[in-house]
Parts: sequence; structure tokens; C-alpha cells
Amino acid sequence: MKIIGLTVYPGTVEEKLLSTQIGHILAGKIGEKAAVEQLINEGKIVLIPAADARGFEVPPCSGVLISEVQNHDADLLQLLLQRCGEDTIVICEGDIEAQVDNESYAGSRNGLKAMSKAFRGEKGFGQIDLKNIYRSRTALIADKMIGRE
Repeated sequence: MKIIGLTVYPGTVEEKLLSTQIGHILAGKIGEKAAVEQLINEGKIVLIPAADARGFEVPPCSGVLISEVQNHDADLLQLLLQRCGEDTIVICEGDIEAQVDNESYAGSRNGLKAMSKAFRGEKGFGQIDLKNIYRSRTALIADKMIGRE
């Protein structure tokens, strides 16, 4: 028999999400956690965990950020994209070359790879492939540790 410990963290869904990876990503892009919280309180940002996307519909003329897309399989990314209303701007970001965290997301089932293949050439689709992700001089030197540079 296995004993599994489950922990329930206090707070709202937004408070919980802000303390995870997506909260840190948004704070890094917007400038600080307080600014993200303000935008949430104003209804300008809505955080939806991918696990809760089924049944959710993104209103028309919205903006959607799907982060760490290299760690989504094709089925999940398809579900997320199918939630988007007309004239929605979708930004998917990820690093398929160096940051796939789980082998089950690698290869042909990778959502980022499948999306790129399906959408390439479609009106309104664009893809930018960066040669590197610059965080700092230390990060650039660290890339040499595993021969990426």
C-alpha cells in the first residue's frame, strides 16, 4: 500500500497560480507581481490552468499567452487553441530545442512542433525562432556546459 500525501494550499485560484511558474513568468514580462495582481483585479488578465480549459471559451478579440508550450502534447495544445474566439491573438512561447522537460512531449506528439506544422503558411500565423535566449552573461557561459554554444 502506498500512502500519498495531498496538500491543499490556502488562497484563491489566482493567488495559487501567481505563486507558481506562470506568476513568475507574467511578473517578469509585466515588471512586478503587484502589477500582475492589479491587472487581474481589473479583469484585464484571467489565469486559467490548462487542466481547467475544457469548457472555457476565450472571448473574441482577446489576447492569450500559452507559455512553456514545448511541454504540452499536441492534444492539449489543440484543446487550448480551440477555446479561442474570433480575432483572438494567441502567443505561444517555448523552446523545443533545449527545454522539453519530459520525453512524453518529445517528437511528433510535441504540441509546439505540431502547431508549427499545422499553422505554417496560414494567414495570420507567424513564428520567430531565436538563436538563443539571453538572460545574462552567466547564462550564456552556462550554455557552454552542455555544448549548446
